[in-house]
Amino acid sequence: MLELFQLLQPLNKMPEVIITEEQEPLSVVVPIDDMRDIIQQLWKSRDTEPKCGELYHKYKELTTWE
Repeated sequence: MLELFQLLQPLNKMPEVIITEEQEPLSVVVPIDDMRDIIQQLWKSRDTEPKCGELYHKYKELTTWE
């Protein structure tokens, strides 16, 4: 049924998903380039938003490997 629903949606719009606290933790798949952009934005906001600094340090390791 979800496949049919997705076919009826515009190509650039995903179906809305509502996650409740009972469903935490939530796992999602994010393309690595998008994750790097997210990390970069967290870095830019780290001084004005302390939580952004915490999240930056928490997730930075996931995008840096050699």
